[in-house]
Amino acid sequence: MSKKLSSQANEITDLLIEANSDPIGIGRTVESKKPSFYKGLNWEEAYQNVEIIPSIEVNIKNTGNLF
Repeated sequence: MSKKLSSQANEITDLLIEANSDPIGIGRTVESKKPSFYKGLNWEEAYQNVEIIPSIEVNIKNTGNLF
């Protein structure tokens, strides 16, 4: 289950980068933490080279029926 969810998350992040969409605010974080670095950066171009590697871990604590 962890591998499947990680794979799906990876597909989603690839689509977001391709669409130049930054919904988790990576650019905003870079801008606030490293403003001088961000000023000299073409964020739209740089974002296309961002590598996001999702890693999802699943721990099932209980099983049963959901109603």
